[in-house]
Amino acid sequence: MFAGVMGGIAGTPADITNIRMQADTQLPPHLRRNYRHAFHGLSVIARSTLSGSRTRARGTLGLIFGLSIVCDCRRQLRE
Repeated sequence: MFAGVMGGIAGTPADITNIRMQADTQLPPHLRRNYRHAFHGLSVIARSTLSGSRTRARGTLGLIFGLSIVCDCRRQLRE
Protein backbone atom coordinates (compact mmCIF):
# COMPACT_ATOMS: atom_id res chain seq x y z
CA MET A 1 0.00 0.00 0.00
CA PHE A 2 2.83 2.38 0.85
CA ALA A 3 4.47 1.75 -2.54
CA GLY A 4 1.27 2.71 -4.33
CA VAL A 5 0.96 5.93 -2.37
CA MET A 6 4.57 6.89 -3.01
CA GLY A 7 4.25 5.99 -6.69
CA GLY A 8 1.17 8.15 -6.98
CA ILE A 9 2.80 11.08 -5.24
CA ALA A 10 5.84 10.91 -7.51
CA GLY A 11 4.13 9.81 -10.70
CA THR A 12 1.02 11.97 -10.90
CA PRO A 13 2.67 15.39 -11.29
CA ALA A 14 5.27 13.94 -13.65
CA ASP A 15 2.56 12.34 -15.78
CA ILE A 16 0.55 15.56 -15.87
CA THR A 17 3.65 17.49 -16.92
CA ASN A 18 4.43 14.98 -19.66
CA ILE A 19 0.89 15.12 -21.04
CA ARG A 20 0.76 18.92 -20.93
CA MET A 21 4.12 19.27 -22.67
CA GLN A 22 3.03 16.93 -25.46
CA ALA A 23 -0.38 18.60 -25.84
CA ASP A 24 1.07 22.11 -25.97
CA THR A 25 1.88 21.78 -29.66
CA GLN A 26 -1.80 21.21 -30.46
CA LEU A 27 -3.04 24.30 -28.58
CA PRO A 28 -3.34 27.76 -30.09
CA PRO A 29 -0.37 29.97 -29.21
CA HIS A 30 -2.28 32.07 -26.67
CA LEU A 31 -3.30 28.97 -24.66
CA ARG A 32 0.09 27.24 -24.53
CA ARG A 33 1.82 26.77 -21.20
CA ASN A 34 5.32 26.95 -22.71
CA TYR A 35 7.15 24.95 -20.06
CA ARG A 36 10.89 25.40 -20.56
CA HIS A 37 11.67 21.86 -19.38
CA ALA A 38 10.15 19.11 -17.24
CA PHE A 39 11.31 20.57 -13.92
CA HIS A 40 9.85 23.96 -14.83
CA GLY A 41 6.55 22.23 -15.57
CA LEU A 42 6.67 20.39 -12.24
CA SER A 43 7.35 23.60 -10.35
CA VAL A 44 4.47 25.41 -12.07
CA ILE A 45 2.11 22.53 -11.30
CA ALA A 46 3.28 22.38 -7.69
CA ARG A 47 2.76 26.12 -7.23
CA SER A 48 -0.69 26.05 -8.77
CA THR A 49 -1.74 22.98 -6.77
CA LEU A 50 -0.37 24.26 -3.48
CA SER A 51 -1.81 27.73 -3.96
CA GLY A 52 -5.29 26.64 -2.91
CA SER A 53 -6.68 24.76 -5.87
CA ARG A 54 -8.71 22.21 -3.95
CA THR A 55 -10.07 20.54 -7.08
CA ARG A 56 -6.63 19.56 -8.33
CA ALA A 57 -5.58 18.40 -4.89
CA ARG A 58 -8.69 16.24 -4.57
CA GLY A 59 -8.10 14.72 -8.00
CA THR A 60 -4.49 13.97 -7.17
CA LEU A 61 -5.38 12.43 -3.82
CA GLY A 62 -8.05 10.28 -5.43
CA LEU A 63 -5.56 9.02 -7.98
CA ILE A 64 -2.95 8.34 -5.31
CA PHE A 65 -5.36 6.30 -3.22
CA GLY A 66 -6.61 4.48 -6.30
CA LEU A 67 -3.06 3.53 -7.23
CA SER A 68 -2.36 2.35 -3.73
CA ILE A 69 -5.43 0.08 -3.82
CA VAL A 70 -4.40 -1.34 -7.19
CA CYS A 71 -0.87 -1.94 -5.93
CA ASP A 72 -2.20 -3.68 -2.83
CA CYS A 73 -4.60 -5.84 -4.86
CA ARG A 74 -1.80 -6.93 -7.19
CA ARG A 75 0.35 -7.85 -4.25
CA GLN A 76 -2.49 -9.86 -2.73
CA LEU A 77 -3.12 -11.71 -6.00
CA ARG A 78 0.52 -12.70 -6.33
CA GLU A 79 0.51 -14.34 -2.91
